[in-house]
Amino acid sequence: MKKDTLLFLIATIIFGTNGLISRYINVSSFFLVASRGLIASIFIYLVLFLQGKKINWKAIKNNSKKLLISGILLGFMWIFIYTGYKYSVSITSLVNNTAPIFVILISGILFKEKLTRKQIICVVLVFLGVLLVSGIFEEEVSDIHGLIYGFLAMICFCFNVILNKEIKDVEPLDRTLVQIFLSFVLTTIVAIFTKQIPTNIDTTSALLIILIGVLNTGVAYILYYSSVTTLPAYELAIIGYLEPVISIVLGVVVLKEKITPLGVIGSIIIIVSTCIGELSQNKKK
Repeated sequence: MKKDTLLFLIATIIFGTNGLISRYINVSSFFLVASRGLIASIFIYLVLFLQGKKINWKAIKNNSKKLLISGILLGFMWIFIYTGYKYSVSITSLVNNTAPIFVILISGILFKEKLTRKQIICVVLVFLGVLLVSGIFEEEVSDIHGLIYGFLAMICFCFNVILNKEIKDVEPLDRTLVQIFLSFVLTTIVAIFTKQIPTNIDTTSALLIILIGVLNTGVAYILYYSSVTTLPAYELAIIGYLEPVISIVLGVVVLKEKITPLGVIGSIIIIVSTCIGELSQNKKK
């Protein structure tokens, strides 16, 4: 296995454990996101400093408005997804990971980009998959909270991706550092005004918050950006969709979350259709 493929695979596996870890952290989503943003910002900055890489502040200033909005979108995306994890890791992660196909759909609407027949079919199949996962065709409907928060997180992610395409001359890690720090500022302000800053935190939660900040954000993003630019699109798509698979498996096996046979079929349809749609978009480009 190539080094870059291995690095991307490790990053994907780490991202896939986010939901499981968050379930054992007893703080509000706002405080968790704020803590994650602060710890990850410090970690990434230290790594860049130790590597002797200088941050291009001029490029950041030139894109300040777009970076500010993207940082806000990132903050809300994390808030929604961690809130959804409290109800269902598997469903929240699965719905959130439909983002690439919705980026294609939203781009087609906003920028009048023509969708191919394959992409349209993939969009329809993803909608069908979500309906199957929701349990609407069965007696027992799946956790509606996971569906809603996963969908809200996905919408934030989509617009963040589209906005990031308009950010010019800013290195990926510089961009990530700024966006994560801005998400920390946003969520800290909200947490203070809504009185969601805990007076005390148990040891397990504190250690897991540090783990999410350092490993699941700082290290994972560095591994991700160290490999993503050199790998072909098909490898990125195929390996990248291990993340929702890992989340679903951990949710069902470790957290004992229920998933029906139709839900399993819907999950497979969503992952495969989104992967094919993303590959189709990359091939078109």
